[in-house]
Amino acid sequence: MPERDGYELIASLRARWVTEGGEVPAIVVTGYVSMLEKSRALAAGFQAHVAKPISIEELLDKITALASPPKKNPES
Repeated sequence: MPERDGYELIASLRARWVTEGGEVPAIVVTGYVSMLEKSRALAAGFQAHVAKPISIEELLDKITALASPPKKNPES
């Protein structure tokens, strides 16, 4: 993205109403692999962090988890 980075993009998405995509699931795929960078990405509004080089299995697991409906608590 030549004009803005992923953090600017996720901030603009999270600023939208839910009906306008404000809660769209987002995964950051990055070469920044430290725990600090992972924490920064999650705090910025991404739901998941995948480090490069990409593991297809890990990426598919993250996509599946985000696309699946939330599990109900059996005790509720």
